[in-house]
Amino acid sequence: MSDTCCPSRLDRQENIDMHHVRFLWAAIIMITSLIIGVAGGILAWMGGASAPNAVLVGAGGFGATVALLLAIAYFLEGARP
Repeated sequence: MSDTCCPSRLDRQENIDMHHVRFLWAAIIMITSLIIGVAGGILAWMGGASAPNAVLVGAGGFGATVALLLAIAYFLEGARP
């Protein structure tokens, strides 16, 4: 039987390692985005925005940061599907 039809143990280990690396980067992206979103919301509130508007500013900062960092990570990955 040919070895090309079935993934080897090394390939599976490489996929497991890559999964852990992606999980780590996803966690870093989420924590960074959370910090930026909270900072943006606090600054908006301190600047005179109402509490609901400050929450919207923080949510916008969080979402924009996630989108930007995921786009950067996708670009650095080499844009492979």
